Amino acid sequence: MALYIALALCAFLFALLVYRYDLYEREPWYMLVLATALGYVAMRAAGFLELLALRYVETHVAMAAVAALVEELSRFVMVVAIAVIFRRQFNDPMDGIVYGSMIGLGMAVEESFYFLGILQTTPGPLVFPVEIVRLLGHLVMAGILGFGVGLARADVPGWRGKLLRCALVAFAIHFLWDFVALDSSAEGISGLQTFASIAIMSFGVLYYGSLVVFGSRLSKKTFAPDSKSELWGWPFTVLFSRGEK
Repeated sequence: MALYIALALCAFLFALLVYRYDLYEREPWYMLVLATALGYVAMRAAGFLELLALRYVETHVAMAAVAALVEELSRFVMVVAIAVIFRRQFNDPMDGIVYGSMIGLGMAVEESFYFLGILQTTPGPLVFPVEIVRLLGHLVMAGILGFGVGLARADVPGWRGKLLRCALVAFAIHFLWDFVALDSSAEGISGLQTFASIAIMSFGVLYYGSLVVFGSRLSKKTFAPDSKSELWGWPFTVLFSRGEK
């Protein structure tokens, strides 16, 4: 029970971090809760589909591809649903990052609870760090994909190519991460696999961070060009902003 509570607390802290990104036009809290809930539901459905599809594949490459494709499509559908149904709230690229990230967080929580629930033994000391990485990974991948949807919603010039790039980057990160995880679980993790995991996640965080900075600038230009609030570093100094609106 303590592990579940700790994970829920970490998810809440990640949610606060995401909320801080949206400096110039805050999203309503209930929309963020809705996005998280939709992510939870999306992962439950995606998990069911994955279990069906995985019956027909055997290699780690195929398994990783199935997981990445099903989960990225699931969150894409949820982000698009919010963009279409709640058009007044979802009105700039930064909203894509915020809603995408919250959907990803909800998916990560559902997946974490599922894996913890099927453990046959007492969780070891590495379980909690692994689940924290899971939360971060889903948040990052969904935020990247959501940004592409946000560009489309705002009708930014060249949005089709940018949306495709965001989708491909999110899929590639997801696929590579799952492939390394599957390969290491079967063979035992090697030094090279550890390095690969760190490199994949680092790239994802940095790419996500660059989109946050870019999205924040677009949002400021659109909604609050005279605001002195700004993001002044990535990733952790984003917790602080300079000045007030």
